[in-house]
Amino acid sequence: IDNLIADGSIEPMIIVMPNAGTIPYGFSFYTNSILNGSFEDFIVMDLVNYMDENYNTIPNASGRAVIGHSQGGYAAFKFGLLHPDIFGTVASHSGLLYVDAMFGMGNIVEQENPDGYFSGPDPTKFFTSAGYAMSAAWSPNLSNPPYFVDLPFVFNEEGHIELVPDVVNLWYQNDVFNLLDSYNEAFNSLNGIFLDVGLLDELGTNLAHQPVLAKLDHYNIDYTYETYEGGHHTHMF
Repeated sequence: IDNLIADGSIEPMIIVMPNAGTIPYGFSFYTNSILNGSFEDFIVMDLVNYMDENYNTIPNASGRAVIGHSQGGYAAFKFGLLHPDIFGTVASHSGLLYVDAMFGMGNIVEQENPDGYFSGPDPTKFFTSAGYAMSAAWSPNLSNPPYFVDLPFVFNEEGHIELVPDVVNLWYQNDVFNLLDSYNEAFNSLNGIFLDVGLLDELGTNLAHQPVLAKLDHYNIDYTYETYEGGHHTHMF
């Protein structure tokens, strides 16, 4: 970035990279949660105010962009929907933008848990752990130890995954695909919206983008979308 600024390729900018990790869930999904804490408020309010008060910023939406990858891409998209007065430009790289894609992973979750029960986040079980992380953000339950979350899926008597409608509805309240129905005008007021994803994305994120793009088109939202030959983490290192 310093070299690009020095040779005039881009304008000077301040890059802020907040840590939104949690233990033991790993991801906060940048969401206000009674379990994880108020990550959205921290970034949108506290962090933005701190930067404006302590650095030579352009203290309005036109001087701020929010950019993220994967869960950060989800957050960038969501913040653009909900806070266009704070962020004027959004870029989502390989964003997790469609919750129903997660609900379609039942077979994989079953394979990760062949004993037919859940035992908490596990780094060897990506989709199961993602389910715990999303639940910590979107369906926390402080009355449900030891992990204090309500998962949106359970094993039935036949050993197969089935969805829990009440918890699914809580997740839908945080799904940007659904939020677009209420906040499409606000989203379209942004100065710029950019999305990209790898065609070989290991998580199927490229396929999950299609319903979101269709809804953006339905609401005549101006955006730029690009694909590339690569996976979920291409260009990230």
